[in-house]
Amino acid sequence: MKRRLQLASRFSAHPDSRAWAAAWSPAGSLLASCGGDRAVRIWARQGDSWVCRWLLEDGHQRTVRKAAWSPCGGYLASVSFDATTCIWRKKEDGFEVAQPSCDTDVLGRDPVSVL
Repeated sequence: MKRRLQLASRFSAHPDSRAWAAAWSPAGSLLASCGGDRAVRIWARQGDSWVCRWLLEDGHQRTVRKAAWSPCGGYLASVSFDATTCIWRKKEDGFEVAQPSCDTDVLGRDPVSVL
């Protein structure tokens, strides 16, 4: 017998444009969505609904096509049709564009030791 999924929630993630993708944080407590408004929105559950906790709109000049969390949940990568990739670092009170160095990976490890 096939099990059916039930719709748990529906909301307008990017009201003035198309939402292109969504990605759960590793802990499952945050949802990142991206869309044609050149923004990434970070959503969190509040009671029975989802609220936009952070709006990341300074990284891209065109549609944001995809977003993906790092395994540790401390970073979020977003890619755009403007040919840019942004790495966002999660902070206590929001997100900032991170400037990763070639000396470490997104978990802060030496890439040589990871191999």
